Amino acid sequence: MLSVRKDLGDVAGARGDRDAARALYAESLVIFRELGNRIGVGWSLNGLGRVALDQGHSALARTLYTEGFSILKELGDKQGVAESLEGLAASEVSDAV
Repeated sequence: MLSVRKDLGDVAGARGDRDAARALYAESLVIFRELGNRIGVGWSLNGLGRVALDQGHSALARTLYTEGFSILKELGDKQGVAESLEGLAASEVSDAV
């Protein structure tokens, strides 16, 4: 139940509705922080990073992915770490193009 907003953000992002995705990830981030659910915080940050990158905001994406990476690495979430690293790499490539 806790990840519903984050999951809906994933769906909205996959459908190309970046505004809805951003809003849903932001809501989930607030909720996860209030609950102290660090893994949820990390995944919500990654989602916000993906939206920022999709919208051409590579510096913001790097900030979000970096924070998500730190949390997810500490928690040992290998899939989350991989997503963070992929997003960081994409944000660097985006700047280079």
